[in-house]
Amino acid sequence: MLEELHLKYILVANENFLISSKVFPLVKENKIRVGYTRIREFSTPDGPRKFGNIIWVTNLPITRENEPLPLTAKYDPDLYPEYENYAAINVDRIAAIPCDYDGVMGVPVTYLNKHCPAQFEIVGYAGGTTKKNGLNYDVPYWPHSDDHGGNGMVNGVRKYARVLIKRKK
Repeated sequence: MLEELHLKYILVANENFLISSKVFPLVKENKIRVGYTRIREFSTPDGPRKFGNIIWVTNLPITRENEPLPLTAKYDPDLYPEYENYAAINVDRIAAIPCDYDGVMGVPVTYLNKHCPAQFEIVGYAGGTTKKNGLNYDVPYWPHSDDHGGNGMVNGVRKYARVLIKRKK
């Protein structure tokens, strides 16, 4: 609704908010971004409450979005298996994104905290709502009986939700 009304905003949200079917297309189109810091604790009448996945979300410009991720890992097919149901490789940690791979990669959702649109394009999402909501976009997908609606599968094991990215030339 805020986007439709063309309002500027800063929101506090659960990190999984970014991968909801209504919000992820805005993330993909770089209309909303994640702020600089995570929110670790809230004050409540009953005392402080700690959280691990609360973030700032905004449609305001952020200078960090122009800072490329420093990448040092090299692509090795033995370390980066291909998904059984996507035309992409699996990358389990942001620090392990290979600096020399140009194909589609499935990275953890926490990647969105560090996304640089000049460095990578977000090309899709591989998670439980992918199949139903078409969030894999143009990334080829083959249904797998155990993927729960779109999670990437590696060696018969369902991976947690992944953002599908591709290096920009």
